[in-house]
Amino acid sequence: MEKNDFDFLCKDLSADEVRQLSKALKDWCSGDENSFPVQLALLTRAQWRAAAQVPVHMEKSLKLIDLKLGEYRQQTAALLKSFNAAVNTKTTELEDILAGQRDEAKIALTDLRVHTANAKAATDQLQDQLKKGEREMKRILEFTETERRRLETAVREYDEQRSQWSVVWFLMLLVAVLAIGYLLGKYWH
Repeated sequence: MEKNDFDFLCKDLSADEVRQLSKALKDWCSGDENSFPVQLALLTRAQWRAAAQVPVHMEKSLKLIDLKLGEYRQQTAALLKSFNAAVNTKTTELEDILAGQRDEAKIALTDLRVHTANAKAATDQLQDQLKKGEREMKRILEFTETERRRLETAVREYDEQRSQWSVVWFLMLLVAVLAIGYLLGKYWH
């Protein structure tokens, strides 16, 4: 067995234990190649070699795991940095979109206020025009009513005058017919 492997196996043993182990190994290794002690010694040596390699392999595995973990940490850090950059970019884009929509909403609200003010002014003007029209309509109706009454009065007076004139004309015609009849009667005979 290699010295460093044996030393590694005997690492935490006392000096007496190391001597006993060394003696047992030496005794087992001497003798007939096919004898049980030699075969057991070979088997034990193979097991010790395998056992001696376990810590070495464990150390290599731990180093490899540490190396891989370091790589994963770097990759994770890079991914997180990339993710943060993407999130920051998207956040900035969303903030820009929101700011744009906020500005558009302000413009739309301002336009709406202007249109509302214009509509109110037009409504007020229309109400004023309607009130003026209503006053004018009342004045026209009053004037029409007054004129209708005057016309009715004039028609009545005309009818009365006409009836009076009709009577006068009738009487004048009657007098004229009587005068003509009298004159005819007097001169014609």
